[in-house]
Amino acid sequence: MSDRHVETCPLSCVCVFQPVEAAYLYDAVWVYARAADALVAQGYDSSDGRRILDNIKGTTYKSTYSASGT
Repeated sequence: MSDRHVETCPLSCVCVFQPVEAAYLYDAVWVYARAADALVAQGYDSSDGRRILDNIKGTTYKSTYSASGT
């Protein structure tokens, strides 16, 4: 396995190699979606980028790439 790929086994199926950038993109979309969902639940507009970033700050996330972010 090269540094440019990540081994993933979604839903216990056959392992595949995917570019590490795919894992980073997945993580970014997931964090954004969680923040947008929380804003909508609070009655705010999900297109308010400043509120989304404020919502993301201070949260933690376990990455698909086995890295944790804060």
